[in-house]
Amino acid sequence: MGCGFELLLVGASREALAPAAEAALDEVSRIEALLSRHDPRSEVSRLNRHAGKRMVKVDPEVLQLLIDCGQVGLRTAGHFDLTAPGRRGHDRPADGLGSILVDPERCLMRFSRPDLCLDFGGIGKGYALDRAAAALRDRGVHQGLLQAGKDLALALDSGWRVGLWPPGAGAGAEAITHVPLGRRALSNTATVDENGESSIVRPADGHTVTDPAACAVIARSAAEAEAMSTAFLAMGRRQAGRFCTSGQGADLQVAWFEDDLSWLRR
Repeated sequence: MGCGFELLLVGASREALAPAAEAALDEVSRIEALLSRHDPRSEVSRLNRHAGKRMVKVDPEVLQLLIDCGQVGLRTAGHFDLTAPGRRGHDRPADGLGSILVDPERCLMRFSRPDLCLDFGGIGKGYALDRAAAALRDRGVHQGLLQAGKDLALALDSGWRVGLWPPGAGAGAEAITHVPLGRRALSNTATVDENGESSIVRPADGHTVTDPAACAVIARSAAEAEAMSTAFLAMGRRQAGRFCTSGQGADLQVAWFEDDLSWLRR
C-alpha cells in the first residue's frame, strides 16, 4: 500500500502479544491482496480488466466496501470518488460511482464505461488499519496505537497523541502539533507529496489539486478519516468549511493547513 504499518501494543509481554500482532499484519496483507491496483493478481485488478466488458463476480467484502464508498461519495457530493480513468487521455467521468452497475444479491458488477477502473487509494490504508484493529480486539488486545506511514493512525484506547504534518512534509520534518486520539482514528492527507506530485482530483473538471495544502480528519474509523480528508482536499478549504459548519461533519474533527494550521471543526 505504499507505506509501512506499525503496531505499538500494550500487554503482559511481547510473547503474549505476538500472535495477535501477526494476525493483524496478516489482515493488512489480505486487504492488500484484495485492493491493490498495481498487483495483477488482486481482486481489484481483475475487476479493472474485465468489468468494463461484462458483468463479473465480485468478492463480497470488496462489494460492501464499494457500496460504503458510494455512501461517502453521496455524503460529500461526489468529492470522494474511487473511480479513475483507465487509460491516459481520458478524463475522470463526471458521474463517478454512477458509472458502476451493481447487483448486490448476486455479487455482480460492471462498469458502464470500458475505460473506467477502481482505485481504492483514498480509503484502502484506512480500511486495512480498521481490519487490523478488529483482529487485535478479537484476540483480546485493547490497548495500542496502529499506524500506516506517518499520515494515518488509529488508537485502540485513550492516551495516545499523534502529529499533524504540513503539506509535502518529507522524512525528518517536524510535526506542526500533536493531538489526542481517544479511541478514534486520524488521517492527515496532503494535496502534494514530498516529490511535489498530487493524487487529489477535483471531480468537477478531472484536474489534480496542486496548491499545497493538508487536511487532517479525526473520525470513528480509519477508513472514514482517510476518505473524508481526501474529499475535503478535493472540495477546497472554503467548501470544506461549509460542510463542517452545516452539521454534516458533526462526528468529525477537521484541521486545515495552508499558510498556518486552523481548525474547521473541533
